[in-house]
Amino acid sequence: MHALSIAYPEQLAQDLAAGPCVLVASPAHLKRLPAHVDWRGAAGMLRAVFSSGGPLAAEAAFAAAALLGRAPVEVYGSSETGGVAWRQRSAGANANADADADEAWLPFPTVAWRLDGEEGALEVRSPHLADDNWLALADRAAPTHDGRFHLLGRNDRIVKIEEKRVSLTAMEAALTGSGLVAEARVVPCEALPGERSKLAAFMVLAPAGHAVLEADGKVALNGRLRAVLAGTVDAVALPRRWRYLDRMPEDAQGKTTQAALFASFALAADARPRFARMREREIALDVEPRCVVLELTPPPDLLYFDGHFDVAPILPGVVQVDWAIHYSRRYFALPAQFAGISALKFQQVIVPGQTVLLELLHDSANATLTFRYHSDAGRHASGRVLLRAGGSDA
Repeated sequence: MHALSIAYPEQLAQDLAAGPCVLVASPAHLKRLPAHVDWRGAAGMLRAVFSSGGPLAAEAAFAAAALLGRAPVEVYGSSETGGVAWRQRSAGANANADADADEAWLPFPTVAWRLDGEEGALEVRSPHLADDNWLALADRAAPTHDGRFHLLGRNDRIVKIEEKRVSLTAMEAALTGSGLVAEARVVPCEALPGERSKLAAFMVLAPAGHAVLEADGKVALNGRLRAVLAGTVDAVALPRRWRYLDRMPEDAQGKTTQAALFASFALAADARPRFARMREREIALDVEPRCVVLELTPPPDLLYFDGHFDVAPILPGVVQVDWAIHYSRRYFALPAQFAGISALKFQQVIVPGQTVLLELLHDSANATLTFRYHSDAGRHASGRVLLRAGGSDA
């Protein structure tokens, strides 16, 4: 057991190559294995690769297999049941009639399973449970002829829009099946009193989708995707909000939460009017330039004070980070991609109408941006942003 944290892929490749080993990982890590790292030594020593904690996309499984020499053994289960079933995709099934069988899950011999109700809710009995009763999981499934099953999405992903039952999972499958979208999440928006329920679609575009977006614009791409969904849901249930992401937001466990998805609207490129009424003034600018100091005064009616919070509005931390990057791009030649953030601290809130100074320091050698918000009241926030040049996964 390797007990120390591994911070970089290069270190992981080196440690795996040190001797015969097994890699236990999550989809969040496996789908981000960089192709430029030399994995040949690791592939020679790896005896197996396991993935659990969430769904691993087929293309990510094939890519990991190509780099590591072993197709990941994917384990499906839960905290209560332990492992329920497993599968191991084969690269040949990516393009032939075996693809459907390649997606099926084989239950472990100690686990019993059944389907309940019209929706096919999956229930299991497992030796990990406290008793021998059936436990209903949050997923739907369909059986295969050979005793395995296909996962069809979560039970709680059936919603009602204007009294019509809508499968969010089916909508996501239609979007990804269009060839325009690589990943999709469709989620219900929180409706205000008196408003009807609405859906929002969050997508990571495939190359074909990027081509449509660049050539014809967002409105045209929205129309293409609405047409795709027209065969799956009624017009009343079509998403009313569309958001195109570079990648899905994930927490430390590799999960994409609904809160994180809606937070991404705050960073949308087409939401730049948040700067239109910002009062800003350049205080200092060195010769290179390498350091910039700006004076900012967010007005009381700024978009991001709305609802954050109703009684005592404050400027959200995610907006402060986004502003630091936004203003830095005005003065510095920054790499295209956000790669991480460290030393992030929020010491004092920023309230409507409060004037603060934003200090920006660019270290081009290390591709980092250090920012600090402060005022007469003291320091408000600070952090260090790591950036990198855009690549094929942009």
